[in-house]
Amino acid sequence: MRGTLAAWREAPRLEDYREWPGGGGTTRLHASGRRGDVRVRIFAFHAVLVMAALAICAVTAALLKDRTGTQGPPPTRPDQPSPPEPGVIPLTIPEIKRLLAALTTRPWPPAHIIHWDAWTRRHQARSRWFHKRARPARDAKIAQVS
Repeated sequence: MRGTLAAWREAPRLEDYREWPGGGGTTRLHASGRRGDVRVRIFAFHAVLVMAALAICAVTAALLKDRTGTQGPPPTRPDQPSPPEPGVIPLTIPEIKRLLAALTTRPWPPAHIIHWDAWTRRHQARSRWFHKRARPARDAKIAQVS
């Protein structure tokens, strides 16, 4: 690491391009150094925009958690039948990102995208309910073995 930092400090600066081998004027190294500097600025600006978008998604998910999560009651025994309507899981940050991306970039109608999202969240709630129902039976088997 020290060798890398020392080499970076001793590297010629962009202002010293006239002293480089090959004479004055813009050289290939000088031009690529400028482009690299612009790329770093663009990357930093992009990173700030992405972090701001994720912050907006996180705030939206937190505000809509109570209104969008309508899960059914958890199971109490392993042989319990599933509820007729399991509800839906609350909106998450990745789900909000997918919705925004789909609504802004996909050629499908918005009603189709929202319907597909509701079906997916309902299916995830049903899967979660069945996973919780299987857990007591699995835990009982583990307790019998040990």
